[in-house]
Parts: sequence; structure tokens; C-alpha cells
Amino acid sequence: MKKSVIFIIFLMLFVSCKKDKNEVAGDIYNIWEAVEFMSLESMHYTKNDNYKPVIEFQTDNKFTLRLDENSCFGSFSLKGKDSIEIKAPGCTYICCDSEFSNKFSAMLSQVKSYSIEGNKLKLNVPSWGWISLELAN
Repeated sequence: MKKSVIFIIFLMLFVSCKKDKNEVAGDIYNIWEAVEFMSLESMHYTKNDNYKPVIEFQTDNKFTLRLDENSCFGSFSLKGKDSIEIKAPGCTYICCDSEFSNKFSAMLSQVKSYSIEGNKLKLNVPSWGWISLELAN
């Protein structure tokens, strides 16, 4: 009897620790997957579903970026409630990132503000559009 109770408690703890797909982000310090661009030229940069470029904003004001093949790093600073400055990332060049990933890394230094709604992050680029991201699983 004791073993079955312990097993049930363990099972409940294990199941409750899984990430909820509808998780709400409290701040920018998370891992985010780039989903799409919203701009006039966005049709030229469609995302290949086989790749999941992600950016992680860390609490020490650094970020890491994983593209299709390459990895990048850089720094950022929050300038107010929704204002952000992202330095151009330094990246490895192993091979062949997609046009989407290349555009994503190139646009980061032009981002001036952001907004978070639930599990979605929008990085705004003045006179261009925005980059839509979601919390990574």
C-alpha cells in the first residue's frame, strides 16, 4: 500500500513539472523561437518548419542565438518598460543557414522595442515591421 501511494505521488509530481504549451511569459528572460516576420518583404523569408531558430535572453543582459547550423551570441539592454537595444550578434559560420535565420540575426540590431502577450514576444523594427516569437518548448 505504501509503495503505491509513493508511486502515485511521484507520478503526480512528474506530470505536474512538464511545461505547459499555454505558459505565460512574465518577462523577456526566456528562450524564444522565431516564428515569422511581419513586414512588406516577409514573403521573401519564409520559415522552414524543419528548423527552429531560437534566442535566449539571459538576466545578465547577454543573449545566445541558435540558427539552423550556426550559433551566435551578443548583448542587449532594456531601456525602459518596452524599449530594448540589441547589439549585432557575433556568429560562427559553419554552413548554410536559411534565408529566414540569416534575416532574423541581421534584424536584431534594428529592434527598438518589444511587447509580450501570453507566450508571444514581438520584437519591433521601426519602418520595417516586427519579428514574431513564441516561448520555446
